[in-house]
Amino acid sequence: YRNLLSGNFALSKNFFQETKGFDTAFKCQEDYELGYRLIKNGGIFYFNYDALGYHHEKTDLKRSLNRKYEEGKSAISMGVKHPELIYTLPVSTYFNIRSYRILLFIMYTAPLLTDLLAKLLFSMVHILEAIRLRGKWKALLYKFLAYYYLKGIVDTSKSYATLKSFLRTGPGDINKNAPEVEIDLQDSIEKANEIIDTYRPQNIKVKFGSKLVGHIHQKSGHEAFGSRHLSAYLYHYFHVPLTNLMTAREESNRKLPLKSNLEVKE
Repeated sequence: YRNLLSGNFALSKNFFQETKGFDTAFKCQEDYELGYRLIKNGGIFYFNYDALGYHHEKTDLKRSLNRKYEEGKSAISMGVKHPELIYTLPVSTYFNIRSYRILLFIMYTAPLLTDLLAKLLFSMVHILEAIRLRGKWKALLYKFLAYYYLKGIVDTSKSYATLKSFLRTGPGDINKNAPEVEIDLQDSIEKANEIIDTYRPQNIKVKFGSKLVGHIHQKSGHEAFGSRHLSAYLYHYFHVPLTNLMTAREESNRKLPLKSNLEVKE
């Protein structure tokens, strides 16, 4: 659903109206929220290389930090409206990291202290940029972006206990227990694609003859798997085991005894 970027996209007017368009309660990432509803209603995303859009925008550090703050606030709104997406939100990832959990706790219990430290460190960003220590500048910038994202979370959820409860309300990955469709690449890639397009599964078991290659799982927020996704998945995730299995098959075929059609006469 995060692949829907409203700066440049197109869909039919009827489909837009059927899904009730943008939710104007979202001040940020309203395109993500629409993208999820489009997927839930059977939408299929396509990337068109020829649909170019030029986005001329002037920004600065302050605006970037404010954007991250709004993203944090929108994350709570997204989780409230679509609890099944909570585990996909960045705040869930942050909360699973001990250092960020501690930071969040301090942000809730001593907000004046964390805001003061943030202001002191903020001056370091400009100093590092001025003396051209780009690596350290970039690392500190990313930490600031994360801090302002979490600040949006803190200002929206009000307490550490509330946030903890919020993160636990989500059902997790609702596609995890969906039926698994099996494809055998030894039959042919065309046959595998036909099976995938027939069932549009969320979970796939990939085999090569009797050997297991691996499992493909589409998490919540992803559109159902289609044949147009298969080649990319196989290349990115299974090229090593597939190459090994195909090499082993070729070697096995070379070792088979050759049968001769010639009769030997004495």
